[in-house]
Order: sequence, then structure tokens, then C-alpha cells
Amino acid sequence: MTARIVVALALLFAIGGLAEGFRCISTDALERFERLMWIDGVSLPGGEDLRAILTGQFARMNEQFGQVNEQFTRIDRRFDALILELDRRFTGLDERISAFRAEMDDRFREVFGHFDGIYGRLERLEQEYCAISQQLRRIEAALTDESGRREILERDLAVLKEHVGLIQARIAEIERRLGA
Repeated sequence: MTARIVVALALLFAIGGLAEGFRCISTDALERFERLMWIDGVSLPGGEDLRAILTGQFARMNEQFGQVNEQFTRIDRRFDALILELDRRFTGLDERISAFRAEMDDRFREVFGHFDGIYGRLERLEQEYCAISQQLRRIEAALTDESGRREILERDLAVLKEHVGLIQARIAEIERRLGA
């Protein structure tokens, strides 16, 4: 008889006895099961009615499935709440990162403006340096020319002194001849 009960339970599951995702066993399925198995009035060796036993078992199974379903519902709500919280946090984090990026962009623009000013000043200093270097070269060239002229003048002056010395010596000799 026990094997007959196991087969009967298997048939009950097979004909769709569990409805709505294991929440309850439909009475229609139980009636179809009874018709297939002719369990009305079948008694077990202890005098217990098979229908009562099966109905009790299915009722307990329904309760357990209901409890499992409630647990899954609670878990689903917790996951929904967790997802909403994570979404809220990530949204806040994204907003802070966007604000930080905007602030960094502004600061970089400001720094780039300072660099542009520095580059402008550096370019002006380079131009002034080139102008000063050219002017120094001209002055050095002029001084070189001036020193060359000076040497020439000093040599000419030495030659003139020599000639003046000769002329004075002649004048002195002429005066001596005349005065003598």
C-alpha cells in the first residue's frame, strides 16, 4: 500500500497539483487525483483514511510553501531596497565625481591661463634678450673698431713725436748755426 501512496503522490504532482508557484494545491487537482486513484474510502492498516492523510500532508506542504514564498518575498524586498540604496549612493557618487571634474576643469583652465601669461612674458624676455645681445655685439664691434683706430692714432702719434723730435733737433742745430 505504501508504494501505491508514493505513486499517487507522483501522479498528483504530474497532473498539476501544485499551482501558483508552489503556493497551494488546487482542490480541482485533488479531485482529479481522487478520480484517478479511487482513494475515497480507502483505509490504511491503522484505520486512517488515505484522503485525510493526503489532505493533511498537502495542507502542511502548502503552509511550508507559503512560508518559503514569504521568505523569498522578504528577500526580494530586501534586494529591492538594497538596489535602491546602491542606486542612490552611486547616483550621489556620480554627482560628486561630476562636480569634482567640473571644478578640476575650471582649475586647469585657470592654470592654463597662468601658463599662457608666463609664456607671453617669457617670449617678451627672449625678445629683449635678443635685442640686448645684438646691441652688445654692435658696441663690441664699435669698441673693436675704436681700439683699432686708437692703435693707429697712437702709432701715428708716435711717428709724429718722432718727426717733431727730429724737427726740434734741426731747429736747434739751425739756431746754433745762426747763433754761432
